[in-house]
Amino acid sequence: MMFRQICVDERDVYLQRILWAPRSEDPVQHFQLRAVTYGTSCAPYLSLRTLQQLCNDEGDKYPRAKISAMRDRYVDDVLSGDDNIAGAREYVGDLKITLSA
Repeated sequence: MMFRQICVDERDVYLQRILWAPRSEDPVQHFQLRAVTYGTSCAPYLSLRTLQQLCNDEGDKYPRAKISAMRDRYVDDVLSGDDNIAGAREYVGDLKITLSA
């Protein structure tokens, strides 16, 4: 799901082209993928680099979320918490805001 949320620069969309025809006698249709494609060699780098850039751009507003998103994660899972439920809820809200920018 993370890959599908990262848009590819318009200048590079043509590099992710799909040619498709429902039947061999039908004309070929051209499709361009506008998001990072799972399974490509660059996808893990792009996802982690995007996460890092989001933290750099938005993290000053929520420093705890920035530290956690950069340090307390495994790929796209954040492994962190708080001492109480109210603090954990606030923390999750800060993470969501930071990472949805």
